[in-house]
Amino acid sequence: VNHKTREPTPADIALLACSDPINRVVYVMTAGLDGETNLKQRVVAPELPEDLMVYDRRATLTCDAPNKLLESFDATVTFYSGENEARVSMSAKNIILRGSQMRNSTWAIGVVVYAGSETKLQMNSTTTSFKTSSCMEQAQQLMLYIFAMQCLFCVGAAIASNVFMGSAGDYYYLVEAENSPLGELFLRFFNYVIIFTNFIPISLLVTIDMVKFGQGFFISWDLGMYHDETNRCAKVNCSELNEELGCIEHVFTDKTGTLTANIMKFKECTVNESEYCVTGETSTRIQPTSESDQVMLRRMFFSMAVNHAVIPEYSEDGSDQVVYSASSPDEGALVQTAKDNGYVLTKRGRKSLTIEMCGPATEGPAAESPGCVELVMLHNLEFSSDRKRSSVIVQDPRSMKIVLHCKGADNVIQERLCASSLNSVHTASAFNNLDRMATKGLRTLCIATRELDKELYEDWNERYHEANVALEDRKRLIAELQDEIEQELELIGCTGIEDKLQEHVPETISSLRAAGIKVWMLTGDKVDTAVNIGLSCALWTHEMHLHYFLFENASYHDVSKDLLTAKISAITNAMDAEPGKPVCIVIDTKSVFALTRFKMMPEFLRIANRCESVICARVSPDQKAVIVRSVRESDKNIKTLSIGDGANDVPMIQKAHVGVGIYGQEGLQAANAADFAIARFHFLRRLLFVHGRWSARRVGVLVCYMFYKNAILVLPQFLFAFFCLASGQNFYLDYPFYQGYNLVYTSFPILFFGISDQDVSDSLCLKHPEMYADGSLRSARGLFFSKRIFWRWIGEGFYQSGIITLLVLGIFSYVSGSVIGPAGHTSDIWSVGSVIHLCVCLVVTFRLLLENKSINRIIAASYVFSVLSWFLWCWLWSETRTVPLLLSSNNPATGVLTVFSYPITWHLLFLTCWIALLPSFLANSSNVLLYPSVADTLRSEAVRAARGRSGKTATIHPA
Repeated sequence: VNHKTREPTPADIALLACSDPINRVVYVMTAGLDGETNLKQRVVAPELPEDLMVYDRRATLTCDAPNKLLESFDATVTFYSGENEARVSMSAKNIILRGSQMRNSTWAIGVVVYAGSETKLQMNSTTTSFKTSSCMEQAQQLMLYIFAMQCLFCVGAAIASNVFMGSAGDYYYLVEAENSPLGELFLRFFNYVIIFTNFIPISLLVTIDMVKFGQGFFISWDLGMYHDETNRCAKVNCSELNEELGCIEHVFTDKTGTLTANIMKFKECTVNESEYCVTGETSTRIQPTSESDQVMLRRMFFSMAVNHAVIPEYSEDGSDQVVYSASSPDEGALVQTAKDNGYVLTKRGRKSLTIEMCGPATEGPAAESPGCVELVMLHNLEFSSDRKRSSVIVQDPRSMKIVLHCKGADNVIQERLCASSLNSVHTASAFNNLDRMATKGLRTLCIATRELDKELYEDWNERYHEANVALEDRKRLIAELQDEIEQELELIGCTGIEDKLQEHVPETISSLRAAGIKVWMLTGDKVDTAVNIGLSCALWTHEMHLHYFLFENASYHDVSKDLLTAKISAITNAMDAEPGKPVCIVIDTKSVFALTRFKMMPEFLRIANRCESVICARVSPDQKAVIVRSVRESDKNIKTLSIGDGANDVPMIQKAHVGVGIYGQEGLQAANAADFAIARFHFLRRLLFVHGRWSARRVGVLVCYMFYKNAILVLPQFLFAFFCLASGQNFYLDYPFYQGYNLVYTSFPILFFGISDQDVSDSLCLKHPEMYADGSLRSARGLFFSKRIFWRWIGEGFYQSGIITLLVLGIFSYVSGSVIGPAGHTSDIWSVGSVIHLCVCLVVTFRLLLENKSINRIIAASYVFSVLSWFLWCWLWSETRTVPLLLSSNNPATGVLTVFSYPITWHLLFLTCWIALLPSFLANSSNVLLYPSVADTLRSEAVRAARGRSGKTATIHPA
C-alpha cells in the first residue's frame, strides 16, 4: 500500500518505508481514535533494510490476532534470502491505524495487517451499553400495574355483562342466541379491551422523547455553561438521561484536568540537599547556589531534555522559534524547563536527539562547552500505567558513553536505586523535600540515571532483541528485561510541577456536599498530593476527620484479609465514637487491590458510604472502573456520576449511571464517550442543580400526567357500562374525540411544560443547593416522582372521572325525554359523550395548569389552542363533509355541537369542572401554606419581592 499524506488511512498498515530516508519517521494525528490532536511518531522498524530488494522478495509477517488494544501490536517479519533468513520485530510504533491521518510526511509504504471489521478502530466501535433513567425504569414497572388494572376492568365489565344479560328480561334482543355464556364472556372481554385501549398511554414514549430532545437543546444553548477561552458549550450526547441529572447521590471525579486545569508549570526542584523554587511567571530559570548544585542541575536538565516523547516543531513563517508538541502536559513542562535552563531540544529523529546547549545552566566552572550534541537513541522504554516510569538509553558520540535516563514516581524509583545512592544523605534530603512539595499539592517526579558498561548493554540488547521478536510471551519477556536494566540507578533530583485548580472548583464541591452528594476523587497521583489537592478544592476540611486506609510499609501481596478487617473495624469504631462528625477516607491502590482480591469491597463501602468524601490515590484506570461499579452494586438505588477529561477516565465514565466528559488538554475521548460534555468542572454545578433539577421535575410530572389523563378518559366508559347493561357500547366518537385526544387536545400543554417550565429560577437553584434533594427518587424529600405520587395522580383520575360521568349522566338522565332546547332537541348518547369528553379535556388541561409554575407566551398559547382546537375540530367534523370523507369515517357526528347551544350544557361544564378540580386545588394550596418546601418558600418570597417593587397585587401560584 502506498499511503499519501492527509489521506484517510483505510486499514491498519505496518510501515515498511517512508519519504524520510534518514530518520524513517512519519507523523500521524490520531484524533479519530483517541481524540488527541497532537502529532505522534510512527517509525519504520530500525532493523528493516532501506532497500527491501536485497531479499528474494519473499517474506512473511506473523502478528497477534485482531484485538481492540490501540497501543498493542506485536509482529515479526521474516525475510528469506536463499537459505538464510532474518527476523525483524514490530510494535505499535511501527503501525498506522485506520482512523488516523498522516501529516508532515509525503508518503509511506506498508503492508495491510488488519482490514475491515478486524481493524482496531472497528473493534473499538462496539455498541455501548444502553443507559436508561431511573424514572423511566419505574414508569415501565408502573405500566405493568396499569396493564393489570386494565385487565381487571375488562374482566369485571365482561362478568357484569353476563350477569346483566342473564337477567335481561325486556332486553332479550341484546343477547346473541348463538353464543354460549362463556363465548359471550370472551366477546365482551375483548370488546372492552378495545374500549380501554388508551388506558396505557401509547403516546408516553413519543412525548418523553420529544421533551428530552427539547431539553437537550436548552442545555446546549445555555450561555451559563459556555466557556469563552475554548469556545465550547455544553453538549448532550444522551438526552435519555436528562432527569437522571436531578437525582445523583455519588460523584466520582478525576483530579488532573478535571479539578485542575492540566496546564503544568514547573515550580520547584531539589538536588543534593538544596531546594529551588521558580519565582517568575514566564520563565522557569533556576539559579544554583553552589558548584555541586550546578553540576547536579546540569545533569538533571540534560536528562529532562532527553527522556520524553516530545516532538519539536517550528512555525511556518520560517522563524527559529521552537514549539513543543507533547501528548503529556507534564513532559511538555519538563522539556520547556530544560530549554529555559540552557538545554534546548531542537530536533528529534528516529534514532537521534539533537540538544543545543546554551544559556545559564551551561555557564560557570562546572559547565559544558556550548554547542549542539546529537545523541544516538538506542532504546526508548515507554511510560505505562503499570510501569509508572519511562526511560531512554542514549549514547553520547563525544564520549561514547551509554547512559540510561529514567524518570518516574518516587516509590518506583526509590526501589531501583543503587545502594550508595539509596543510603546517601543527599537522597534522604531529596525525598524529604519531595514530601514537602507533595504537601503543597505539586505533582512530583524523581529523575535518575545509570551509566551502562558496553559489555553489559550489548548482552542485554541481544536478549532484548530476542524478546522483541519472540512469538510467544513477548510482553512478559520485554517487561522483565526492562525491569532488569532499570536497576542500580543514581538519583539526580526531584521535580515539582504545579497543576492549578480550575476556577470555582472549591465552591462547586462545597455546593455538591451541601446538596447531600458524596464526592469521590480518583487519581493516579501520590497520596500526599491527592490529600492536599483535596483540601484545596474543599473535598475535605479541617473540621472533618481524615482516616487513612493505607498500608504504606507493605507490598501488594503482603496486605492480608486480617489486616483489612482490622483496618475496617478501627475506622468503624472511630466513626461510631463521634457519629455526628463528618468523615473523609483516604485509600490507595494497594488497598483497592487487596479489597478486590479478597472480595471485601462491600465491607469497605459500608464505611465509605457513611463519609462525605473519599480520596483514592495511585489508582489505575481499571481500578477507577472497579470502584464505580462496586458502589453501584452495593446499593441498586444509588445514582452515580463520573466526570473526567482523559482517555484513562473513559472506563469509569461508562460504568456510572451518568458520565460527564470535560473538554481538556488530553483530547476529546472522554467528552465523546460521555453522556454529557462540558468545558469546565464548575459547570457541573449548573448542569445538576439547574438543568438536572428542572428536568427531574418536568419528567416526573409528565409521566404521572400521561397516565392520569388517559385514565380519566377511559374510566367514564367503564362506569357507563352500568347504565347500558355492560353491552360494550361506546359513547365517544372515534373521530373527532377518541383519536384526537392524545394527538391534539391534550398534547401541546404537557409538551411545552416538559421543555420549559421552571418552578424556581436558575439563580435560586444555584444559591440554594439543598433544593437538589427534591429530585431524589428514594429520599423522603423526593417531591417530583415516586410510586406514592404516581398513585395519587391515578386516584385523582378515578375521582374526577367518577364526578364527570355521574354528574353528566345524572343530569342528562333527569331531563331525558323533555325538551332541552328551543329547537326541540333531546339528549342522545353522542351528545352525552361529547359533553363528557369536553369535561375530560378541560379538567386535565386545568389540572396541568395547577402544576405550572412559570407561564410564558408559548405555554399560554398551547392551553388556548388545546381548548379552541376541540371546538374547531368538532365543527369541521359535524358541519362539513370534507374531513369525514378524507378519513373515510361514518361516525354520526352531524349536529354534535348542537348540545352546546343550550345553557344547561354550559352550566353543567362549569359545575363539573369546579367539583372535579376542587380537591386537587385544595391539596396543592394546603401543601404550600402548611407544609411548604424550600422551593415554595423561595417562590413566595420572590412573588412578594416583585409585588413590593411593582406596587401591584400578585398571587402565589400553588405548587
